[in-house]
Amino acid sequence: MKLWKGAAQLAVMQFLSWGIGTVSIRAAVQANVAATIMTDILLGSLQFFIFRKLAKDIDQNCFIPWIGYTAGGVLGAVYGIYFSVWMLGK
Repeated sequence: MKLWKGAAQLAVMQFLSWGIGTVSIRAAVQANVAATIMTDILLGSLQFFIFRKLAKDIDQNCFIPWIGYTAGGVLGAVYGIYFSVWMLGK
């Protein structure tokens, strides 16, 4: 059960990370400095906690956390596209 809890936490973290990263890229392309600064601060902070969790809590030879980490990233990127269109326009 602990492995699935870790996988779920990583999925949520990666979902947020990739969503924020996608918005950040679109903001930079549109030369929206304020949105780029805001999203990069959020992304950098979140990445710190993701790396900390990976180093501290996750068994490096385990398949289950990898599933959560990867699935969260994919879903977060897709969500980030839709959210960034809403936030920044086309």
